[in-house]
Amino acid sequence: MTYATNQWPTLGVYLTDGRLTIDNGPAEQAIRPLCVGRRDWLHLGGDGGLTLTTVLLSIAASAKRHGINPWDYLTRALNALPARPAGADPADLLPDAWAKSRGEMRRRAS
Repeated sequence: MTYATNQWPTLGVYLTDGRLTIDNGPAEQAIRPLCVGRRDWLHLGGDGGLTLTTVLLSIAASAKRHGINPWDYLTRALNALPARPAGADPADLLPDAWAKSRGEMRRRAS
């Protein structure tokens, strides 16, 4: 009862704002692949592999958010890197810039 009383202001916002849903199913489904593979990823790349895994998962999530197939994106971006001059800014290879330059960015509903 105390928990419900302490959360009453938040519940009031939920009841008055029709954009909010009571179900967090989409969020749960989005993190499910991370939870399923978590044990395996701890050993990726030996000691210090977790940092690499974190970077790759972050890039893959960003690519997905911008409507890009993560595998295709990483393949193309990593193939493009050796052709660049040393010290060149790789910002145009980031998923958001990649999507904009190729017109692949999904339109978000307003």
